[in-house]
Amino acid sequence: MNASLGAASPTQFHLASYDFDQLTANIDARRDLAAGFAVLTFALGAEYRSEGYAVGAGDPASYAIGGNTNGVPGAQAGPGLTPADSADVSRRVAGLYADLSGDITDRLFLNAAARYEDYSDSGGELTGKFSGRWSLTQVLALRGALSTNLRAPSLAQSAYQETSNDFGEGGQVRVVRTLSVDNPIARALGARDLNPETSNNLSLGLTADLGTGFSLALDVYRIDIADRITLSERISGEALTAFIQQNFAIPGVEGVNYFTNAVDTRTEGADLVGSWRGSAWQGALTLNGAYGYARTRIERTQATPAALLALGFSDVLIGVEERNTLTTAAPRSKAILSADWQGERWNLLLRATRHGATTRVFNFGGGFEPKQTYDARWQLDSEVTWRASDVLEIAIGATNLADTYPERSYEDIYYFGNLPYDILSGIGVNGAYWYGRLNLHW
Repeated sequence: MNASLGAASPTQFHLASYDFDQLTANIDARRDLAAGFAVLTFALGAEYRSEGYAVGAGDPASYAIGGNTNGVPGAQAGPGLTPADSADVSRRVAGLYADLSGDITDRLFLNAAARYEDYSDSGGELTGKFSGRWSLTQVLALRGALSTNLRAPSLAQSAYQETSNDFGEGGQVRVVRTLSVDNPIARALGARDLNPETSNNLSLGLTADLGTGFSLALDVYRIDIADRITLSERISGEALTAFIQQNFAIPGVEGVNYFTNAVDTRTEGADLVGSWRGSAWQGALTLNGAYGYARTRIERTQATPAALLALGFSDVLIGVEERNTLTTAAPRSKAILSADWQGERWNLLLRATRHGATTRVFNFGGGFEPKQTYDARWQLDSEVTWRASDVLEIAIGATNLADTYPERSYEDIYYFGNLPYDILSGIGVNGAYWYGRLNLHW
């Protein structure tokens, strides 16, 4: 319900409408080229993409501010978007790539690629990759890659807006808004058009074919991302409210935030993968083990815009919650152990996954920043497949077979018991999931 409407409130709402459309056309060509020392594969391609994103307001009752000042305005599940939040944007993307690869010698494979992309809303960028594999011996091989990459801001990051309302002292309406970067208020507070995120990537690995079905691979990597797109901290206070009312004649705006390119990050990690393939119980058995570790650090934060400094704000473009999201909200480690047996009619799969610990930090204002670290959890998955014939396969399986849940959230952050588990947990919050699948081949 919308509590501010009292007994007149409906009990169901249309909160918003979202539309995303994409039309893509591409062409790719490949041929082998005979060089004096090797046969190289040359590939060339082009792509054109048109994207559109539109947001429409919810029904009036979903965001209405009623006369009952003891109730929060808007639908309780989350207020609907207002007409001021609506958007309709589009862009065009054109890309061209070239790729050349081949075995330079019996032991050395090299690959070089380049791609140029041009976005009508954020400009163009040239990226490239150089990779190779060198067989040191019949058992060991060294592999590595250097590359640059590009991720343009999504249309939603550039255009999405939302509004929430509350009642303050004396029944005065208080407004908090997420603003698009081209909103006049956001511009006056230092928002700028979003730049594409760019990255430099380095990886180096060693692989080993140990014979008798054993193989091992170790890879280390570093990923530097510049101009990472994040949501600013909520910018709030009396100075902000007065500034917006004075310059835009909109009263009661208590807080705003908007997307920025405020952060550069560095991720460093390693992946270790081992496997064994052989025969067992009149079938083929594959055993796999993998462990990955990655750590992300914030290397740079953008300086606070002069417009915000003039209002008394500093270091608000990247807040506590966004720092947490980038660095510790995802598990730093993950381990997977699996066994896959394939017989003439039956296939059995068993997989155990360990999701590492995660940390959640909230900023509820006034210096109240509750923090909780959730313990690692094991997840067990299984599937049994029976090939009834060459045409029919029947499978029964379970994800999270042991019905494991994350550690429960503390009282400070579980929202009056409504959110007992945090959604950031890799194991999910829904317990065991059973399924059946029927495959037909013809």
